[in-house]
Amino acid sequence: MLLLAMDTATPAVTVALHDGTRTLAGSVRVDARRHGELLLPGVHRVLAEAGRELTEVTALIVGTGPRVVYSLGEQRVWLVGAEDDAADGTAPGGGTVAHSHVVYPSPVRPEPGEYEVTWRAEATTGSDGVPITNVVVFTSVGDAVVGFSTAEDGSIPDPDGPERTGGIRQSAEDGEIMWSIATIGFPVVVVP
Repeated sequence: MLLLAMDTATPAVTVALHDGTRTLAGSVRVDARRHGELLLPGVHRVLAEAGRELTEVTALIVGTGPRVVYSLGEQRVWLVGAEDDAADGTAPGGGTVAHSHVVYPSPVRPEPGEYEVTWRAEATTGSDGVPITNVVVFTSVGDAVVGFSTAEDGSIPDPDGPERTGGIRQSAEDGEIMWSIATIGFPVVVVP
């Protein structure tokens, strides 16, 4: 995976190249009046810095503002915050990564697209009967709700199992971080 990410929602023009695990190159230029003139040079700059060609890019994300970015293919989440929240580098889609971690999907998966957090629970029982905490739901597929959670027993779902469950499991530490950021109405962007 080679992800080209861009964000122009603030006075900054942010461009990043990400391989699904780490940021390969990033560029931030601040000039609220020249976004159109700065975006393409920013793309060329990050590609050159990473030694990659535009034809190698497999996904493009254009993002705005704080959000959760969930990659179905990489089974990874990026929690994107404001520029001064950076801990892990530049996010796919622009902005800065406050945190990134691996997740474990269930058989029911959301379609790529833009969603928002619709429901949260500190603790409940998942549709698979497992007690879960830090539940952050952002959509449903048929009768299965889809969201991030932590299994109290640390179990992870079988992504190819027969159950119609939509829990996207994460570690207890990652669940605490997700819970602190992804409140009701918080944007969730699902990418392939």
